[in-house]
Amino acid sequence: MEIAEKEPCVMIGRNADFILKDRKDVLNVFIHGDMPEKVKRICKLYDVTEDGAVKLIKDTDKRRRTNYSFYTKQKWGMARKHCR
Repeated sequence: MEIAEKEPCVMIGRNADFILKDRKDVLNVFIHGDMPEKVKRICKLYDVTEDGAVKLIKDTDKRRRTNYSFYTKQKWGMARKHCR
């Protein structure tokens, strides 16, 4: 990415790990949590039932997986890829 060539920056999401994969000066972090904790957080944040939270989480993850796969031809959610 152009901005990474010009100055230090932080990129969150948007396939940044793939876009910057050839750079040596990158720290990749993949944040994940277990389902019960995610459900609890989403219920509180969006004032939804547990079933509603599970649906939101699954829908969001599906969109993320589809986007990542389409643009990178890689599998999304592989936390081990982010440790280098």
